[in-house]
Amino acid sequence: MANFTEQAIIQSFLELLDEKPFHKITVKEIVDKCQINRNTFYYHFEDMYDLLEKVFEDEIERLKITTISCDNWQDIVMNATSFLIKSKKRILHVFNSLGQKELKNYLKQIFSISIVHYYNPTFQKYNVSEKDKRFLVKFYTDALTGIALEWIENGLEEDYVYSFIDLTDKWFANTLERQIKHYYDQTH
Repeated sequence: MANFTEQAIIQSFLELLDEKPFHKITVKEIVDKCQINRNTFYYHFEDMYDLLEKVFEDEIERLKITTISCDNWQDIVMNATSFLIKSKKRILHVFNSLGQKELKNYLKQIFSISIVHYYNPTFQKYNVSEKDKRFLVKFYTDALTGIALEWIENGLEEDYVYSFIDLTDKWFANTLERQIKHYYDQTH
């Protein structure tokens, strides 16, 4: 849990992010808004990108992604989606600015951790090699991240994300395990 000053910096930043694109927000505006000096900002954060990364890290921690399983993954993804929709203006201000890298990293972390935890029982069941696990996790992470970035680019439409989650559930529930079973049955 962040301390009071760090939380004040984050809150001031988020309020400014409601008003303007990420690349137009300055450290000076943040420190003026929360009535601290620049040194205090830099004591807590290396730069604006570090601050943005902290916001996304806090959200990942809040989502409790490491508890994901076949039974609850939709709830966790819906919570992550709700955060993006609720913060639509902020997310679009980041997406349309220089902060896309941090947003992309946030999405990749969510999907990567989720996929590992979701498929871990399948990986263990078929004794999937570490090399194959890394490949499959990266493959599905990149695919889902690309779809999510396209969704953001198109304005974070709620209807789209719900159908995306339903389709993902249908494909995830059947496709990867069948592929792993088929591959490992033929090679082992």
